[in-house]
Amino acid sequence: MARHQTANRFFKNHGILTAAAIAAAISLQTAAAATWIGPASGEAWSTGSNWDTGTAPGAGVEAYFGQTTTVNAASEHEANIYVATGATLTLTGINYHIGRGGSNGTLNMIGGGGELVMEGTNTLREVFVRGGTTIDVGTFTHKLDGNTLQFNGILGPNVQKVIQDGNSILQIQFAQPNFQGDIWVNNGTVRINVGATMGTATVYFNGDDAISPAMLEFTGDASAQSMHTVPNNIVVQGPAMQTIDTRWRTRDFQGDFQFQNGSELRFFSGAVGAILSGELSGSGSITAYNNVANNSNSPITIKGSIAADADLFITCQNTTLDGATLNYDFNSSSSTGLITVDGTLAMMNSITLNISDTTKIADGTPYPLINYPTAIAGWTDTLYTTDGGLSLGTITLGDGWSSLSSEVEFQIYQDDGGVFMKFTGISTIPEPASLASLGLGAIGLLARRRR
Repeated sequence: MARHQTANRFFKNHGILTAAAIAAAISLQTAAAATWIGPASGEAWSTGSNWDTGTAPGAGVEAYFGQTTTVNAASEHEANIYVATGATLTLTGINYHIGRGGSNGTLNMIGGGGELVMEGTNTLREVFVRGGTTIDVGTFTHKLDGNTLQFNGILGPNVQKVIQDGNSILQIQFAQPNFQGDIWVNNGTVRINVGATMGTATVYFNGDDAISPAMLEFTGDASAQSMHTVPNNIVVQGPAMQTIDTRWRTRDFQGDFQFQNGSELRFFSGAVGAILSGELSGSGSITAYNNVANNSNSPITIKGSIAADADLFITCQNTTLDGATLNYDFNSSSSTGLITVDGTLAMMNSITLNISDTTKIADGTPYPLINYPTAIAGWTDTLYTTDGGLSLGTITLGDGWSSLSSEVEFQIYQDDGGVFMKFTGISTIPEPASLASLGLGAIGLLARRRR
């Protein structure tokens, strides 16, 4: 049967595939093709009667799946595979591969708008997605239990989601600069080689298994002094502890971290710690752990911004706010402050403080910015000045301050509980005033603006 005739029949019976899949299919007019006609589960790929051609497809053959099907996999899948939109193809077996011709074989395409699931058992440490293989289905799910699955292929532009959901490791070897989908780490580990950038992907931690905790791991650095930037946004939402392993190197996370449902995120970062340059938002906890020395002597540096809805508990040897931006909303920010620090706090460079919804300010009420659960030795309730107390760099007043009446007095101070703001002279109807950004030495500030 001609290749294009089989493809046309498949499209008619099972709906329109993605443009990339159709283009790949019609470009090989002379290639052989086979459509799965076997049962939904329990049958083997190698059984000829499961295919409309009477022969199991091999290298150079286009294999089509128009319905949700679970197939017992052979040791090697060398056919080009297409999964119709709305269908799921689950491959299951022991130590099978996708792709052909060794680790750098001829191009294979796995396309369509459906989902490809790799299940079964992996007892080997081998390449399971061969080099030159393009996976371009709507969703690619890795659920193999066992050792590392090395992904030496390409994630196509139509992939919306990559899911790691097994007690094993999905290791992405090569760069995927054009990948725009999402990566979901439910259980097990996604390991990304340091050169394997993941485009604009958003990483979702959805760990729900304490036995096989969700982990994102970076590896492959040539030098301990190298700096690796991670541009991807990360959403932490699972009920179990989730982990990012920086492999003892300095990682600058330039995307945003969004915490949901009080989720916990732990950095395995050796003695070098992690740099957070994006926005931190939501409710949860962050721990930095020195997994080399097996202690908590690992720092975190926050260079980005802390959102007004943040309610984060940070546990590490030293937390540094380096040119960070604090955003405080008097209507919705946490009553315990934006962050709670268990460990030493330091500030450097200019810290910008933005405020919003100032109509909700209560006269004389202390508003916590940063909370310390344990009193710091030497701290008092007295306001600090430039020549006394703990120097926390320069505070710059940013957005929102000009909405205050010119008669309002305000203080930014520290005491045994942390860092606070307090306002006096608040009227029921605020009077707008013009206030330029001010550079204020040290953490203590007592200012009165007059007309």
